[in-house]
Amino acid sequence: MNSKDRALVLVIGGSGTGKTHYGAQLLERLKHRSGHLRLRGAVQNALPFELALARLGQGLASDHTPRDVYDVVDLEVQDAASSEINLTWPDYGGEQVTNLLETRRLSVGWRERVLQSNSWLFLIRLNSLRIDEDILSRPTASVKEEDLKPVLWSAQAQLIELLQMLLYAKHVGMLRRVAVPKIAVMLSCWDEMGQIDQETSPPALLASRLPLVAQFLSATWAPGSYSVYGLSSLGKTLRKDEPDDDYLNSGPEQFGYIVMPDGSRTPDLTAPIADLAKF
Repeated sequence: MNSKDRALVLVIGGSGTGKTHYGAQLLERLKHRSGHLRLRGAVQNALPFELALARLGQGLASDHTPRDVYDVVDLEVQDAASSEINLTWPDYGGEQVTNLLETRRLSVGWRERVLQSNSWLFLIRLNSLRIDEDILSRPTASVKEEDLKPVLWSAQAQLIELLQMLLYAKHVGMLRRVAVPKIAVMLSCWDEMGQIDQETSPPALLASRLPLVAQFLSATWAPGSYSVYGLSSLGKTLRKDEPDDDYLNSGPEQFGYIVMPDGSRTPDLTAPIADLAKF
């Protein structure tokens, strides 16, 4: 089996989007063989996730990945049909994504991962994004001179620019709709959403909260090559200084879920990876 037959996944997410928690919980699911995917070989360099799992096993949230860290966890997995998948999961400080936008430069490590990847997991934490005022939410007649501030990029513009930069780095043209890399957008920390948002399907919520991003995805990627999921890696909010009794009693593998594109929920955190692996 050559690299074209494998899902080589690049995980993309800014600071605080939950990359490490998701990776750690995913590894725990793989170890317990409780989802679509299971391990087929030894885990290479699992230290970043093992440290996070140790914290979760104590009922505590893991620490933030330092901004200068770039580790890679290699997971050799297979699906129910025994199809082999090599999952390369980078773990890095989310500030590196911000730095990409500020400098317009990819490091050697980033460039290699972008070129090698054929699937992307794109994590977005909706509740952490800056919501911009516009002419509809605040008519210009109500704006006073002292209210004027330097124009900053909106969250939507930043996300779209990041995707365009990564496509360019991968030498993917946009004259035709993109089939590879496939992309799965993960709306992370789903459990912190309001009740109405949690009752909305992930694609509909993305279209409601980030309409420009949703339109960019549908206009750029071919049907079947992009999808939108909800993600709650932990199932609830954990503190860093006060253990959660449920986690202590049941173990972290009993928590977390995926909201599928149709709005249904599954405890199988491997489901989006399995879908990305289908070429």
